[in-house]
Amino acid sequence: FSFEDLGQIQSNSDQVLSLAAENPDKILLIAAIGYLVTLVFAINITIFWIEKRKYEISVRKAFGFTNGSIMKMIFIEMIGFAIISFVIAIIMQFVLSVNTVVDGQQRLLSFALLHLVIGLVVVLVTALVTTLIPVIKAIKVEPAEALKAKEG
Repeated sequence: FSFEDLGQIQSNSDQVLSLAAENPDKILLIAAIGYLVTLVFAINITIFWIEKRKYEISVRKAFGFTNGSIMKMIFIEMIGFAIISFVIAIIMQFVLSVNTVVDGQQRLLSFALLHLVIGLVVVLVTALVTTLIPVIKAIKVEPAEALKAKEG
C-alpha cells in the first residue's frame, strides 16, 4: 500500500473528499493504524505519568486508600484530561475551518450533534483503555517498598 494508490490529490478539497469516498478501505486502514499507534504512545505516557506518582500512590495506600479509590482517582483525572483535549480539538477545528474557501465560497464548520457525541465517546473509551494497564500496575504498588525507595 502506498499513497500513490490513492491517485494524485490536488488542492481542491472536493476532490480529496471524493477520493476518500472512492477508497474507503484504504483510508480506514490508515486511520486504524494511526489510532493503534496513538494508543500505544498514550499508554506509554500514562505509564510514565503513574511511575512518577508512585510515591504519592504509596502514601495514599499507607493512609488507608483502597485500590478502588486509587483507580477511581486516576480514571477521573484521565477522563478530565480527555475532555479538555476534546474541547481544545473542537475549538482548533472551528478556528482552522473558518477561513476555508471551496469553489469560491467561504464555508464554516458545521457541527453535527451525532459527530460530536461519537467523537466524545471515542475519546472517553480511549482514555479508559489507555489508563487500564497503568492503573493495574499502580494498584500493585506496596506502600513500604515505594516509601523505602524514596528515602534511598
